Amino acid sequence: MNAALTLSAPSSAPSSAPSTPLRVWAVAGLPLLLAAWGVWGLLSQVDTAPPEAELIHWGAQAQARDEHATTVLRNLARNGLTPAMPLLGRVLVQRGDARSVAEGRDWLQRAAQAGDATAALQLGKLWFKGAPGLPADADRALPWLKQAADQGQEAAAHYIALILKNGSPQNPAHPEAAARWMRRAAEAGWADSQFLLGQMLLYGQGVKADPLEARAWFERAAEQDHPEANLQLLLAQTHAELGLHRQAETEAERWREAQHALKHRPEAP
Repeated sequence: MNAALTLSAPSSAPSSAPSTPLRVWAVAGLPLLLAAWGVWGLLSQVDTAPPEAELIHWGAQAQARDEHATTVLRNLARNGLTPAMPLLGRVLVQRGDARSVAEGRDWLQRAAQAGDATAALQLGKLWFKGAPGLPADADRALPWLKQAADQGQEAAAHYIALILKNGSPQNPAHPEAAARWMRRAAEAGWADSQFLLGQMLLYGQGVKADPLEARAWFERAAEQDHPEANLQLLLAQTHAELGLHRQAETEAERWREAQHALKHRPEAP
């Protein structure tokens, strides 16, 4: 196709000398035309995904409530670009109003149904915790969390364990299964999971009580500045439990570590 956009002057003027208004339009309007063409190309070419860095840029701008960036992400998602769906979903959920949460949940679900493991985890956590306009529902969370865990998202194991530990309307409490899932999350390195597994081992919840192994998990969590784990070890030493012995210098150090950990809580699963 050889057709080209031509800007012609009135017939009375020489074709080689465009009139002044036309020249001004050409100079001022060309950048707008090119920008519009570029945005149209970005949003309409489903088969050519923008680079990951560009998606991250739009996501950061949308998170800062840039409506233009949000529109770009929304159009990319509507055009079937799967990586844009969970990004848009997380941005909308984080806005915190019921309308945004509902739309964000829908985009997370579409991405999870398309096989995105991170979206399945985020959707499961959203249902587990609840949000404005979205009451917490452990039974709706569980299938998405299990999908995420099956796809290698070890953080999902933590929430599955909590659901099975406490039970839900459709899933009675299953302490043994809860302990297995919590161990999986703990072994993946999540400090919250390590602390809770230590609690299960200490009190024999779903597993045979083993105070020494419990202490080992408390210590692993404490190494990551987990405040409750540090306090647990401090109390154990103060009462000469878990194989620890009273020692003023060590107890003072544990107390300082516990205070430090309160200000530097590790990332949650």
